[in-house]
Amino acid sequence: MGTKIGLTKNPTEENTRQPLAINDTYFIEGNMDNLNKFARIKQALTLFDIEDELTIKYAEN
Repeated sequence: MGTKIGLTKNPTEENTRQPLAINDTYFIEGNMDNLNKFARIKQALTLFDIEDELTIKYAEN
């Protein structure tokens, strides 16, 4: 699952443009546009079979 959503242990081998550490072991790409972010979220939700559980709340200005 990690490779499908962009998790890596070694960001230099995976050519991660802007690696962000999410813990002591894993990195994820930090330079993504919103479409790519939602695509990865959808992949993760689909893998866990909970894609109908996502709710998005927009901030009021």
